Amino acid sequence: MSLSIVRRSRSQEAELSTRDRSPSPARRPAVCRSELARDPKGGYKAQAAVACKQAPTKSEIGPNPLLENHLTRLARLGSATLLVLALTLLASPAPAAGICTPEEHALLAELEVSIAVDADLTAAASATDAAPRARAAPDASDARDTARAQTRAPLGIGCLDDVLDRVVAGEAAALDLIAYFEPDAAARHTLRRLLDEPDFQQRPALLQVLTRLGSSTVDAILSAAECIDDCHPFDNFLLPSVLESLGSERRRLAVPLAQKLGQHRGTSEEELGLVRMLEALGEDIAPAEAELLTLFHSAPERQDRLLGLLVQAGSPEAIALLEVELRAPWPGTVEFAHAAIAGQRARALTPVLLEVAASSTPEVNRAALLALGHVAGPEDAAMVQAVLHPWMRDGSHPIRALFTAMALGEMASHASEGVLLEAADAYWYPPVRAAAQEALDRMRSASEPGARIDLQRFFDRVSAAPGPVECETTALRSVEQPQGEKLYGRTHAAQLQKLSYRADLVEEYPPPPPLPPGAHPHWRPSPQPVEVPPHTPDLALRVAGGWLLGANRGEWGGELIFAGDDGRRQGVLGRNVEDIYRLGTQIIALVGLAHMGSNEGVVYRLHQAGNGEWRAEPWLQLPGAPYSSWPVDTGEILVNTHRGGTILIAADGRMRMAPCLDPPVLDETRQP
Repeated sequence: MSLSIVRRSRSQEAELSTRDRSPSPARRPAVCRSELARDPKGGYKAQAAVACKQAPTKSEIGPNPLLENHLTRLARLGSATLLVLALTLLASPAPAAGICTPEEHALLAELEVSIAVDADLTAAASATDAAPRARAAPDASDARDTARAQTRAPLGIGCLDDVLDRVVAGEAAALDLIAYFEPDAAARHTLRRLLDEPDFQQRPALLQVLTRLGSSTVDAILSAAECIDDCHPFDNFLLPSVLESLGSERRRLAVPLAQKLGQHRGTSEEELGLVRMLEALGEDIAPAEAELLTLFHSAPERQDRLLGLLVQAGSPEAIALLEVELRAPWPGTVEFAHAAIAGQRARALTPVLLEVAASSTPEVNRAALLALGHVAGPEDAAMVQAVLHPWMRDGSHPIRALFTAMALGEMASHASEGVLLEAADAYWYPPVRAAAQEALDRMRSASEPGARIDLQRFFDRVSAAPGPVECETTALRSVEQPQGEKLYGRTHAAQLQKLSYRADLVEEYPPPPPLPPGAHPHWRPSPQPVEVPPHTPDLALRVAGGWLLGANRGEWGGELIFAGDDGRRQGVLGRNVEDIYRLGTQIIALVGLAHMGSNEGVVYRLHQAGNGEWRAEPWLQLPGAPYSSWPVDTGEILVNTHRGGTILIAADGRMRMAPCLDPPVLDETRQP
């Protein structure tokens, strides 16, 4: 068989290059560039396929001297795959009916292009040797062009989609064919295909190709980021996944991307895309520290996002800025995540995290403890253990104990083995036992600390539900409350209507205290005058001199009110109230809310002071927001908590898991 050599003019090459880069609504059927050169309209005339049909046996297709020389040259370059496949195809005898499978057709087409490009390079080199030299000595661009010509791959970029289709189909050997393409062009083409690919299941295979192309992929990403203000918005969220798959070569993207962020004047989605690209660099963002610091101090509206990037870059100034944010009245989960990402570079924050963990809301408490496990170093062990070890033994705060066990596990200090062993054996809440055992296993196996944490993993762990599912049927009998002592909306609507109160009697969100010096002034809306409607309680408990009223409007709030028989109304607590009970000699309120990422439940003790005013003090932490409850025949209160299990509360404050007729298992998928 005679394999034709296809020569291309410079104008044809330019046309093809432009055609490769031009976007189109639907991707053109994959054809080799040699065929496009032969037929500018894009028709595919596979001479190899014609030869297969005409030859009586495969051995009559070849080899010929030109093909043998070309394959020998490829073998010397170490590209043995194409050589072996070609020799197997061209030397094997076969009847005419079985000649050339579809894979063999594709191989012959690739060989034809490979020979054509090889001949073009040879001709170009000969022309260069014959031409008179315009300069006495080559400059840097001459050396660069010569190196580029010497390393040019044998396959045209027009064939790349055929190879990518084979990679996507799971053909492992097809990845080796990527080496036959000019890497910069292949990276640009593959990246564009990944960005345009509607089938997300194909993207992991394309990521393998981009990872193999390494440095060329970095150049392609930088080029793609140039259009980030006006290209498809999904590009901003797909490019980070490509960056995460690359090695240290991505480091040189740090400064250009930081500069691009500083120049950005587009939408917030586009800005977030740039931030995520920088986040995807990991520690390779370090070269951009100076640019990020300049931007942080010149763009206050971006400081929340930039602080995380500075922490990632290892900036010492970022740790000081984090301390200010953590000491603010309402520290956000993201600030704790930044501290955890900084790891032991943020050891100076250990006392702050301990202080916040001891004094804040349950949600902030969890975030502070999780960050503490990543931040505290061996030198901080004594200080940390003095606070955390008593918490491991405290049965009244199961979620705090859970995150304490997680923190001690991250620190992996053998001085904590004793308290963890106690918890693993005897703590009443199953997820705490499981977390303590996991921490012990890590210590005993002498394993390294856990995998480096990122924002998403931090948020997932903070908001993860503890684990046990609720009882479908409890093994305990419910007890009716005394007649006339309790009112519920479903049975006493008219009586509760008479106990209505003004909605502003309790401020659910009181004004925050002043910000400390240097804290970021988060935007806060100005209060607007509104009409104050009356609220009707959902339930009421009779007490001396009046009623304790509870309301739960879900995400719209709730409160606990005292309504005196004399008409007086006193706001006691601005929280969603699930129910109010007499438990032994005391009165308790079950409060909490599960909404979006929040899931908190607390038991308050209620008492009346000498002046007649009612007070509520936190007593127990529930493993989730309460959504139903009732007294049972053991003298305890049974509480179903949102994704936290069914628990029993005794008059002395002890909690335990309720016995179920259908014993629930610990749902491992809910573990933080």
